Amino acid sequence: MDATNGTIEDDLLTTAEVAERLGYANAARVRHLIAEGRLRCVKRGRDLFVPVEDVERFTRRKRGPKPRRDAGHAPGENGHA
Repeated sequence: MDATNGTIEDDLLTTAEVAERLGYANAARVRHLIAEGRLRCVKRGRDLFVPVEDVERFTRRKRGPKPRRDAGHAPGENGHA
């Protein structure tokens, strides 16, 4: 990319930056998400970088509507208290 469009590095975040954006205490949780395949990463030397667009996509999925556990059943209708 050229200077007018930014660089590839502008579109990458360190694991510490991702942890901060997602509200995690440290980068270990981000590395765990990478290991699970829930976030993509680019390795530069020994450092891991996550594309900004992946963090934004992860954030949208994380905040999405939660499925209802008892969809269509009133309490006690399914034989459970």
